Amino acid sequence: MAMDDLLDEGRTAFHTQLFGYNRSQVDEEYARLERQLELACADRDAALETADELTRHLEEARSELTEYRTLHAGHSKDNAVSGCIRYLLHVARRKADEIESEARARAEDAVHRAEEAAGRHARLLDEAEQESQRRLAEASQRAREIVGEALERSRSLLSDLGERQRLLDQWYAEIGAAPEMPSPRGPEPGEIGVLRGAEVWKSPESAVAAAPVALEAVPEDAPATAEAELIEMPRRPEPDVEPGSEAEPDEEPASTSQMPSVSA
Repeated sequence: MAMDDLLDEGRTAFHTQLFGYNRSQVDEEYARLERQLELACADRDAALETADELTRHLEEARSELTEYRTLHAGHSKDNAVSGCIRYLLHVARRKADEIESEARARAEDAVHRAEEAAGRHARLLDEAEQESQRRLAEASQRAREIVGEALERSRSLLSDLGERQRLLDQWYAEIGAAPEMPSPRGPEPGEIGVLRGAEVWKSPESAVAAAPVALEAVPEDAPATAEAELIEMPRRPEPDVEPGSEAEPDEEPASTSQMPSVSA
């Protein structure tokens, strides 16, 4: 819409009401004017862009005309072919310069992007190197801690084993120094052997290994049988001692060497 048409539309008349003009008509007219104003602004912007483009084309045409006049200055009008050739060469040289400038700009842009990529790659390598060094240090520290814990545990185990070995040697020494004792009443002589002090002293490992076997060979009712035999054993009658006389001493018990022993 032209600006003159917008200005020549005339004044709009609104209907009056009790307290003024009709509000709906005023709103409609205001919206219509806003739409027309937007259209006018759009036409103005398009006209300005067209004018700028035409001005640019005019400047290019003027520069080409100036170049053409410069090329043809001092030459006769009859030799038009040489003038056209010079003009074409000039245009080709200008296009080549433009192409060269554009290629140079693209090359500089590519070099800039390559430098940025190389910088990012170098930063990533530095970060990876730092991370690897940090993890290597953590792994070394953890390995030293594990080795220290293992050494401490091995020292504790060796100390415990040494203490147990000392107690075991002391126990072997006590067993070896003990006198020979007869085996208690139990199963048949062929089923269980008597562990003498000398045999334990000579071979303590075999004695320790044979102890569970000997305990398994003892019957479960052996203590009850021994107690019943002690109860049923007849008591020895006491001799009558007259007043003033001394009782004869009892016979000496048989020596331990005369007691029967059960061999293994």
